[in-house]
Amino acid sequence: MLTRLSNELYTAIMQANFSKRQRKILDLVIRMSYGCGKKFALLRPMNFELVGIHKTDIGQELEHLSRAGVLFIDDERITLNKDYEQWQVGLASSFCNGGKEWKVSDH
Repeated sequence: MLTRLSNELYTAIMQANFSKRQRKILDLVIRMSYGCGKKFALLRPMNFELVGIHKTDIGQELEHLSRAGVLFIDDERITLNKDYEQWQVGLASSFCNGGKEWKVSDH
């Protein structure tokens, strides 16, 4: 199966300053939503152990990603906010592609 995600959104994810743990969370949410042909993922804390995050640690990370406007969380229903301009995260660094810079807003 193919996980369809716009290049623009994927670039925003690559450029954002997410921790390794937060990136694993995003990858799982994307895989279990878009990768399954849905706009949201149904995930319980224990499901995050699939990507190496213990269920006792996931709450804090999900809360942070929710407060930063990256994820919308309604109980077990988790949705990636595709409007990355609303994300309250900084940029990791500039990305260059054949002399062209790719940019997203730094909040």
